[in-house]
Amino acid sequence: VAGEKIHKNPEDHNSWAILGLCFRELGDLNQAFSSLKIATQLQPDQLTLHISLAAISLELGNVEQAQLSSDRVLLEQPDSDAALLVRAGIAKANGDLKSYAADLIEAQKKNPENPDVCREFADYKLQSGQFNEAYEFCLVYKHVLLSSSKGAHIFGEVARHMGRLAEAKEHFQIALDLDPTNDKAAHNLGTLYFHLFD
Repeated sequence: VAGEKIHKNPEDHNSWAILGLCFRELGDLNQAFSSLKIATQLQPDQLTLHISLAAISLELGNVEQAQLSSDRVLLEQPDSDAALLVRAGIAKANGDLKSYAADLIEAQKKNPENPDVCREFADYKLQSGQFNEAYEFCLVYKHVLLSSSKGAHIFGEVARHMGRLAEAKEHFQIALDLDPTNDKAAHNLGTLYFHLFD
């Protein structure tokens, strides 16, 4: 439908944005990037488009574009948790772990219910070896984490590191139920079954 609308009106930024988000859902990040890039050019003042473009740019490893887009949003909306999350990702990609942690903590303060922020924050605690803090955080925001496959998987990883294998298995199963293509969850679930029933 979006493609048909673009064919009739190539200046329709909403259709370009919808097309970009559809491509992202399908896993075609390059097409998603191209479509959202056009959408932002047609409607440069729509900050949500810049946030989407920044996130996809970061996934593609295009740190420069991610930086430009997130800076644009933060210039006008300094409290944007989504833009702070992208900026944290940029810092992480550049090896600046101090800035990564600072931006991530700030994003979590701005909107603790943001599923992407919760997932990344839990993973940050896990990867930094703060297992107890990671687990306590997961318990507090369990309702948020278990609403997405990636969030449930991170909760499972944290539980596994805490030695709570039955709980980890439960979370990995949830992650797989929410997204059957989550290969990491499938692998971890299989590994846990091996250890639990060996």
